[in-house]
Amino acid sequence: MQVGRRAYLLFFIFLAALVSPIVHAQIGEVAGFVYINASVGGSASGTWTIVNPSNQSVSYEIMLPTLSGGAANQTTPTVTITPSKGVIPAHSQLKLNVTAYVPSNDKVGLTWTGIAEALVAPNTSVSGATLQAGTAKNIFINSIAPKTNWLLIAVVAVVILAIVIAVLLLLRRRRAQAAGSALAAAKGTKKVKAAKAKRKKGPSKAKKKRSRPKTAKRRRR
Repeated sequence: MQVGRRAYLLFFIFLAALVSPIVHAQIGEVAGFVYINASVGGSASGTWTIVNPSNQSVSYEIMLPTLSGGAANQTTPTVTITPSKGVIPAHSQLKLNVTAYVPSNDKVGLTWTGIAEALVAPNTSVSGATLQAGTAKNIFINSIAPKTNWLLIAVVAVVILAIVIAVLLLLRRRRAQAAGSALAAAKGTKKVKAAKAKRKKGPSKAKKKRSRPKTAKRRRR
């Protein structure tokens, strides 16, 4: 009987020795859920804070959630959590960035939910079972209508207005140049017509008066 009790006692001591690293290497989290409202075709982020209350640093690794919900024929959002693994110093906390992208073909007003896990590394096996400490967080993702980008609209409007003004000024300049060319051509035409008219009229009256006396003198001789 004493041998049996000693065997059980040794077994429990051995089991406690295996489990003790997990008990001490534990992490927690700040209470609450992660709610993300992401526009269809866009992304949004939330934060998840995990805590290391122990006296030693803890290595962790993130397990992404398997989302459920939404609607039939709708694409499940993509979730990323960064940093996905690392080390939390003793008596400290770490903020994780949770980002959700909702595909552009999804509908507005859908909700997905899933559980993400922050697990302590490494795993420990006890009697064939894998034990791993850690914490979990419920994540909710809502699809909302895309936000109107007024800044982009204003920039596009200014660019279009600038193009219209530039085109109008160019057309005005070309019209002025065409009018000037037409005026110059008209003046040139008038000068040519005036010269032709003078040629048709023949010599001037003054020349005629001068030529008459000469003719008379010749006749007298």
